Amino acid sequence: IIFTLINILLDLMLVPSLGMIGAAIATSTTQSLFIITAVIQVRRAYGFNPLGGRMRRLIAITLALLIIGMVTSRILNSNFFNAVAISIILLLIYAISLYIFSLFDSEDKNIVKSIAIKLRSYKKAK
Repeated sequence: IIFTLINILLDLMLVPSLGMIGAAIATSTTQSLFIITAVIQVRRAYGFNPLGGRMRRLIAITLALLIIGMVTSRILNSNFFNAVAISIILLLIYAISLYIFSLFDSEDKNIVKSIAIKLRSYKKAK
């Protein structure tokens, strides 16, 4: 309930002047506060940091690609084709980064294999 109230207050402050961007900022801020609170509660209750080790690397990669995507979209003309192309390129870089930094575990590899098998069977059906 507290985070809902924070979100509503931020919406009331930011939406009149910034519109949809203000709503996005309010929601992102509220969700970030919720995640920080949840991490603190997990650390206190269970005695470990859920954002340690592998998760820090994953967050760093995600933030770096998010920043690259935002900067790239500002530099290039904002049209549908460019947005799709940038998204696909960043998704590929993200997957490669996960592999390079050993953030893929056996379950992730099995998921990728099952997707590849389904795609091959789809091609054969045509």
